[in-house]
Amino acid sequence: MQKGETVAAGTLTGPQGEVLRQTATFTKPQARTMRAAGNRNRGQNWPAGPYNGTATLLHGSTQIGQISLSLTIAPKAFRL
Repeated sequence: MQKGETVAAGTLTGPQGEVLRQTATFTKPQARTMRAAGNRNRGQNWPAGPYNGTATLLHGSTQIGQISLSLTIAPKAFRL
């Protein structure tokens, strides 16, 4: 990562719309890095359905990388 590069991390949409969006800007060069995004679970289950997440690496306004993930949360079918 170069100084000034931006990761638009944590863009996550679900069956009820946008779940979260988070952006981080690097302040110094880094050979490796890890970023995480999330919301506190307040004792509620996430709604069943499809979820899509995307992380984009930008240098200025130029996109230089992107990764996406899709998953589906199944309805609660049983109780432990």
